[in-house]
Amino acid sequence: MNLVELGRRKRNYLGLHPTPTRKHLLWAGGLFLSPYLPFLTALAFFPLFRDGLGSKAELVLSGTFLAASFSALLILWIGLIRNCRWNRVQLGFCKARRSLWHILWWSPIAIVLAAKATAIVGSVLGVEAQGTSEKTAFGGLSWVAIVPAVFLYVLVGPLLEEVVFRRVLLDYLLGVLPRWVAVPIVSACFALVHIAPPLIVYNFFLGIALAMARLWFRSLWGPFLLHVSNNALVTCGVLLAL
Repeated sequence: MNLVELGRRKRNYLGLHPTPTRKHLLWAGGLFLSPYLPFLTALAFFPLFRDGLGSKAELVLSGTFLAASFSALLILWIGLIRNCRWNRVQLGFCKARRSLWHILWWSPIAIVLAAKATAIVGSVLGVEAQGTSEKTAFGGLSWVAIVPAVFLYVLVGPLLEEVVFRRVLLDYLLGVLPRWVAVPIVSACFALVHIAPPLIVYNFFLGIALAMARLWFRSLWGPFLLHVSNNALVTCGVLLAL
């Protein structure tokens, strides 16, 4: 890449500043994996998980959800804030270029379109509805475990995933790729980490909307609020169906 092309790319860069480096990618990977460590530890040292849910198992599970939230926030602070010296603005939570009140119409449109697209693709691929996987995740739990699970799913999860995918990964790719290539790649990565086929399909389309919100608002506040509203809506629907 010559200096002229490099200069043109910098002028057309749509990401936030500073531009993420490989060091930020490594910390983002650790940040994404950090909540899984408490669950793996619980499975290894508490065989009661494999014997079904009881009162003791639910207490351990509740603590595991809290530990997962704490570990994610801890790695965020150690890695990107303390080690990389990013502040709130550099993390992406800067003043949005457009009013965040736009989320009031952006969220329902994005969620409905993602659901419609998922239904179309699901009917072709024979993928079941999203709600089945979500209901299985909460099914059989009491409020002792549900409250910290909801905290992790509705608040900590979106914070973690927006920093990892829409701040670090998206902005890193925007530095080397055009946005029409970077956005689908990030959305595919975001979808694949959800593992379950119905969640993969839905979250690919949701990921497109989240990335577009990041670029449109020029801030992480937009996709974070959209992500929170989506997870809150799904959680309310699942809890009402239990």
